[in-house]
Amino acid sequence: MHTHALKYPALIERGADGISITFPDFPMVATSAESEDELTETLVDALDEAIAFTIDEELPLPPASKVDGAVDVLPSAEMALKAKLYAIVRSRAWSQAELARHLDINRADAHRLLDPRHSTRLDRMTSAFKRLGYDIIVALQDHTQSPVVRG
Repeated sequence: MHTHALKYPALIERGADGISITFPDFPMVATSAESEDELTETLVDALDEAIAFTIDEELPLPPASKVDGAVDVLPSAEMALKAKLYAIVRSRAWSQAELARHLDINRADAHRLLDPRHSTRLDRMTSAFKRLGYDIIVALQDHTQSPVVRG
């Protein structure tokens, strides 16, 4: 069984003015956090926005690179599912209409499944992935409640 984890490296620089954050795989992202308490939330929000922008602009999702000194950041669970569905649709060169046909749903529902700014219920995502030949597997990893994976 091959699993598809989605995580991207972030470079974090701490300075007198706060904490600056960049994602080498998403050069359009540059943000900051004022404190360590804000850092985790800011990392996830910035990555989610980068992925949403990529999907909105119909660009390919970049493969995650390996960057020395970076921390790997996991997107929110919903954004990870949207990104994976988007990547599958792109790899098969399907339109939203073709996705709708394969899932036996209407085109508006297919659009909502792919829309990174539309909240989709987990049961609908599960059904879509099942019809495409995938199972969603939930894993919990304790990192002191942080979506940042070190090393």
